[in-house]
Amino acid sequence: MNSAPSLALLVPCYNAARYLPRLAESVRAQTRPFAEILCYDDGSTDDTVRVARELGWTILTPNANAGPAAARNRLLAAAHAPWVHFHDADDLLQPQFVERMTAAIVSQPTADVFV
Repeated sequence: MNSAPSLALLVPCYNAARYLPRLAESVRAQTRPFAEILCYDDGSTDDTVRVARELGWTILTPNANAGPAAARNRLLAAAHAPWVHFHDADDLLQPQFVERMTAAIVSQPTADVFV
């Protein structure tokens, strides 16, 4: 029996401390869990790093602000899951997001991108 494809949640962050707990609630509400959650702190001046660590998420911390494209590239390079979802820290996820994405991946295994 094939195991379901795994999906990583990748979150570029800049001064996102106030949004991360709310995002974490929508992550915990998933009917199927993410394989991993990675955050990239792009030189925040708030408590983004502390909050992400308290949530148990892996956080990448560069030495300087490099912008959103660099953040996404670093997150993608660090992810172990074969499928990834980039998500803004201030947006929420519907509870069945991972479940639906997994079903889409299974039904269209040759697809590269899902929208």
